Amino acid sequence: MRWRGRLDKKIIVACLLWCNFSYSKTIIVPLNQLLFHVDYPALKAHAGITWYTRLQSVWSWYFTTASIIHCAMDVLDEIEIAIEIQQPVFWGRKVPKIICQWLTSSRPTKEIHADIVAMIEKSDRISQWLKNIFLKVVDLLVDLDRGLTFIKPHEPGIELVRNLREEYRHTLLLFCNCNAEVFARVQENHPEIFALFDGIHVSGYTKKIRPDSSALQYLLDEFALEGSECVYVSTIDHGMEAAKSFGMQTLLLPWGDCTHAVPQLQAMGAL
Repeated sequence: MRWRGRLDKKIIVACLLWCNFSYSKTIIVPLNQLLFHVDYPALKAHAGITWYTRLQSVWSWYFTTASIIHCAMDVLDEIEIAIEIQQPVFWGRKVPKIICQWLTSSRPTKEIHADIVAMIEKSDRISQWLKNIFLKVVDLLVDLDRGLTFIKPHEPGIELVRNLREEYRHTLLLFCNCNAEVFARVQENHPEIFALFDGIHVSGYTKKIRPDSSALQYLLDEFALEGSECVYVSTIDHGMEAAKSFGMQTLLLPWGDCTHAVPQLQAMGAL
């Protein structure tokens, strides 16, 4: 999707935010946890992790989720993919190739789903309990009507983006990792959110996955940006080093906490 409208000053919201004003900074902010978040308690209940939904500590949720995801990635790494594909690093390890295929929409989702199900069912590395959990979650890839019920708008992030556009008169770009079919459905369900943006960069269309440096290079080239003009804003620390390597300033908003986003952007000279 190409940028539409006049490009004067920029702000990437990782969205990407650009300014029609006198500001010279571009601010990059991610989609996940900023505009939308996963309803993890509901997803865990769906997957059958009933004891997990009773945990009160968000850190207990986080670390339990992390251990389960690492276990799932171990299984998915066993799926043989002959072709070369970009594999960004998350949580200290490369994302399995088959997940990268899904994020870049380089294969039909039904084929990807079938390969994952077959590998889970034949794996002897995990218990039947974990297999049942993984299968219930993986089935959401082909049952988007159900899967999208677990994706909720994140109102503080949406309000931040709206303020940057309406109060500070920034032009906005969206920069995110998402399967093309999933993105199209989310966009269809929430047109008012995506109407805030003047341009969109999605891995399912561009075949480039954040936070890999090639995705940032593609972004800079596509929208004629210089790294020194940008502030990279993220809800996770992945990608910060890649952004710095392009000469960008960085701003972390943990868990999508936007409370101090505007003062911090002002301190950087972006607002």
